[in-house]
Amino acid sequence: MILKFFNFIDIIIEFVLFGIDIYLMHNLKQQGLGKVGVYNEAERRKKFAMKFRNSTLFWLILTAVGFIAVQFTLETKYCTSDQALEWFSICTDCQVAGCTSCQKSGPYGCDECVKGQFFDRETAMCSDCDKFEDHTICEKCSSFDNCLKCSAGYKLGVAGDEAGKCIPCDGKNCANCDDKTSLCLGCLNTFYLDAVDNSCKAC
Repeated sequence: MILKFFNFIDIIIEFVLFGIDIYLMHNLKQQGLGKVGVYNEAERRKKFAMKFRNSTLFWLILTAVGFIAVQFTLETKYCTSDQALEWFSICTDCQVAGCTSCQKSGPYGCDECVKGQFFDRETAMCSDCDKFEDHTICEKCSSFDNCLKCSAGYKLGVAGDEAGKCIPCDGKNCANCDDKTSLCLGCLNTFYLDAVDNSCKAC
């Protein structure tokens, strides 16, 4: 509402300035006609052009300063995570497909993609973390095949060829397991962890 009010005021000012310029042009023209005997035509045109240029530049600068001042005086608006703030008061939706947060990067960048994807800066798109299409194995990654968090039933490899990859946990129905020993630490829903044989059993 505040932004619309200031835009309306800005339009009114533009019309007033336009009217002033028209008046000045008419006034200078009349002055020039009345002084034909003093100035030749070339000098009159040069003087008129200089005055008109200076007047136009002055009002353009004044308008620009006023616009910037209005933007700074407007109350800062807080956008949702899937929007970016522009011009201190306008919330713009994230334009990258699959992006869930772009408050820091702006509408055409991305801070965080949907689960299983990462923002590829070379293509400016949210791309899959791995090659599996039927289900998500890696929930969060920094690049392709460089996982940071695995889905339930997988552990994150930390060394050698397994580094950054999701490795299946030992045993069925295991939700998360130790990265070094692969022993199950927690089971999927409707299952409990049997401490005796470290297996997941139905409740």
